[in-house]
Amino acid sequence: MKTAIAISHVCFEDAGTLEDAITARGLSFRYLQAGVDDLSPAKDADILVVLGAPIGVYEVDRYPFLKEDFAVIEAALARGKPIIGICLGSQLLAAVLGARVYPNREKEIGWGLLGLTPDGRKSPLAALSENKFRVLHWHGDTFDLPRGATWLAETAITPHQAFSANNGKVLALQFHVEQHTRGMERWLVGHTLELTTAGHTLRDEVAPLLDALDRSLAQFTRRNRRKSLRVMLPPFFASELFVPRLATFCDAHPDIDIQIDTSDPHPTLHPPTSDVSIVFGEAPPAGMRAAKLFSLKLAAVCAKEHAADVQRLGREVFRETALIVHRPRPFAWTNWAQEVGLDAPEPKNIIELDSMFAVVRAAERGIGVALVPTALCGAWFDTGALVRIFSIELATTDTYYLVSRPKDAEKNEVAALTAWALEEFRSLDER
Repeated sequence: MKTAIAISHVCFEDAGTLEDAITARGLSFRYLQAGVDDLSPAKDADILVVLGAPIGVYEVDRYPFLKEDFAVIEAALARGKPIIGICLGSQLLAAVLGARVYPNREKEIGWGLLGLTPDGRKSPLAALSENKFRVLHWHGDTFDLPRGATWLAETAITPHQAFSANNGKVLALQFHVEQHTRGMERWLVGHTLELTTAGHTLRDEVAPLLDALDRSLAQFTRRNRRKSLRVMLPPFFASELFVPRLATFCDAHPDIDIQIDTSDPHPTLHPPTSDVSIVFGEAPPAGMRAAKLFSLKLAAVCAKEHAADVQRLGREVFRETALIVHRPRPFAWTNWAQEVGLDAPEPKNIIELDSMFAVVRAAERGIGVALVPTALCGAWFDTGALVRIFSIELATTDTYYLVSRPKDAEKNEVAALTAWALEEFRSLDER
C-alpha cells in the first residue's frame, strides 16, 4: 500500500480534510513530529505533506529541527515525489527552491477570498474561485516566487499565496484548506498568544472608529424620538451639586439621555465633544452662549472634632496647624488673610493637593484647615463633617457658567437643561 507521510510541527495543526482526501484514495496516512521523531522515513513517502507552525524558516538557530525539514524536502524533490506544503510547509518549499522567505508587512489572520491567477484558474485551485470559497489565512511570513515555479493565487496582503513546481508535483499553499471545523477550537487555544497580540493591535486601530461610532449614535438619537445630551462638568461640581439634583431633571424630561464627562478637573473652555458644559473663570469662553450660575466664594473650614481647638487658637491657628491648598489656587490663603485684615499666614506646613475633593477630604480627616468652595460644600456643612472657622468668606473673581455653542443653545434639550440649571443653582450666589 502506498503511504502518505505528514510532517507536523505543532499538535493542534494536522492534515485535516487533506488526510481524508488522501486516505479515500486508498493510501495509508501517518504523521511524524518534527523535533521529536526521526523524519528520514518521510524521504521515501509516496506523498509528502509538510504542515504549518508559528515559526519562521529563517529561525534555524532557535529551531534546529528545521534542518531535518530541509533535508527531507530536498530528498523528496530529487526523487520526484509529490509534495504539498501548507503555511510553514509552503515557506520551506520556497526556501529549498531558492526563494527568499521573510516577514510580511502585516499578519494575515482570518477567512477571506482568494484571487486566482490565470494559471491558478487552470489548476486544482480552480474550485476555490468557482465556489467563491473563503479560505483560512494564518501567517505572518511570505516568500518570493521561486524561479521556474508557477504562480497560482494571491491576496492583497500576500501576493504569493500559492505556487506549483516540478511539473505540478509540488503544491505550496500559504493558506489553509485542510482545517476541520471540529478542530478549530484547538487552533484558537494553540494560537492564543498570537490572537491576544493581534487583538490588542486591532483594538488600537479601531478605537478611533468606535469613538466616531459613538458620536454618530449620539447624533442619531438626537434626530429621533430620544435625545442625548453630552455634558462636561468639573468633577467636584458633578459629585456635590449636579448629580445629587439630577433626578428632578430626569423626572421632568424622561426622553433625554445624559452623558456626563468629568475628565477635565479645571475646565475653562467648552469642548467640541460636549453639547453643554459648566466652566469657571473670570469670563465665559468667547463666542459661546453662556448663563451665569454663581460666583466662587471660599470658606475656611476644618473637621468638626478640631473646631474647638481652632477657635481657641484664633489667629495663631496658622502657626499650629497645616494649611491645605488647592493647587490651582496657591495664593488663596494669602488673599484670604488680606481680606480679613491678617498678616500673611506662616503655617506649620503646607499641603498642596490637585483636586478639590482631596482638599475637602483632608480637612474632614483633621489633617489641617482648608479653603473650600462654599456653594459646593453645602452637604458637608449640613452633616457637620466640616465646620467654618471664620465667618468671613473670600470672594474670588471666578464664576461658574453654563455654556453651549449658539447653534446648540436653540435645541430643546439644551434649553431644558439650561432652564433647570439656572433654577437649581442661581440661588447659590446667596449662600
